[in-house]
Amino acid sequence: MEVLSHRGDTAPAYAAAEHMHRSGKARAHRQRVIAVLEKEQGLTGPEIGQRSGLGHIEAQRRISDLKNAGLVKYDGKKHCSIKGKALSAVYLAEGYGV
Repeated sequence: MEVLSHRGDTAPAYAAAEHMHRSGKARAHRQRVIAVLEKEQGLTGPEIGQRSGLGHIEAQRRISDLKNAGLVKYDGKKHCSIKGKALSAVYLAEGYGV
């Protein structure tokens, strides 16, 4: 399910991604993102980061993982209460169970 690195990533970035995978942190963080979306759909990455306690960068990484796995989707834009501008809204994918 996980893309551990991207073309052009540095060796430290790849090592960090590998650590997140092996330690189980990436899975736990994905579960935190899902838990937030089960309570409230249509949030932006920064809003999910704030509500989950992950911060917007880590939340966005896990949203990307979940999107690649077909578990979440982007649908339109909304005003982000954190960044103060229009950003993509994130929803659980159809059939997820919410």
